[in-house]
Amino acid sequence: MPSVINVKKDIDHFIKQENLAFYDESLFGACMSRVMHCKKPHALDIKNIDSDKETALRDLINQFKNGFLNPEQTSGLLNAAGIKTVKQILVKTQTELISSAKQLKYPLVLKVVGILHKTDQKGVILDIKNETELIQGFKKLMHIDGAEGTILQEMVQGTEIFLGTKKEAGFPPLILCGAGGIYVEVFKDFACSLAPVSENEARNMIESLRIFPILQGVRGNPGIDIEALIKTIVKLSQLVLLAPEIAELDINPVMASASGLITVDARVRIQK
Repeated sequence: MPSVINVKKDIDHFIKQENLAFYDESLFGACMSRVMHCKKPHALDIKNIDSDKETALRDLINQFKNGFLNPEQTSGLLNAAGIKTVKQILVKTQTELISSAKQLKYPLVLKVVGILHKTDQKGVILDIKNETELIQGFKKLMHIDGAEGTILQEMVQGTEIFLGTKKEAGFPPLILCGAGGIYVEVFKDFACSLAPVSENEARNMIESLRIFPILQGVRGNPGIDIEALIKTIVKLSQLVLLAPEIAELDINPVMASASGLITVDARVRIQK
């Protein structure tokens, strides 16, 4: 155009017709380049959640109050959505601790309850091999300021995966998948897709990760069950669409191995 000033009315009219106007040719070129290099979308193969599971999930959500769910509520919600969680027991006294430990197999893990960022407060003790170490760990965690109890669970081995959701006003929930563990915010190796997420989209998310070769298996180390991870991402997408009251949901980590996936820690916040 000869001048954005001379043709301002024409540009305004053009934009009112829901078109885009670029005022700089280099920006236009950069945008066109991004469009050209976008992957072609797969045909959507969205699977709806079955009616019985939908009813059970809605019943749970209706019972919850605003705020972060406690560990038992979080575990119940994820299991109802078909996302497997490790067996965990809430203990508040040493007597409960010793009794509960008999229901599980060593090595065990203890996590403090009542603290939002447990790792920062050294509120997680791994690889507890016997009752003596268990009692010592329990006393240590209960001395942390704000501790309300501990979660006792069996220790699970595998590759740490992060799954989560994020909400932006005016858009469907964003589903995230990436490298998990305590360095999730350091490496920032994650992929995302707007819900609903199909199995094809979930596969693309996983294959775009820098850790994908590790997930496939390298140097004699077995890979993880990729298909199980795909299905878990789809289930997470179904859950947050079914329950818009979920304002925040982080699963970190999911422990993934060749035999499947299991959630060992998660955080859910409800906002009705």
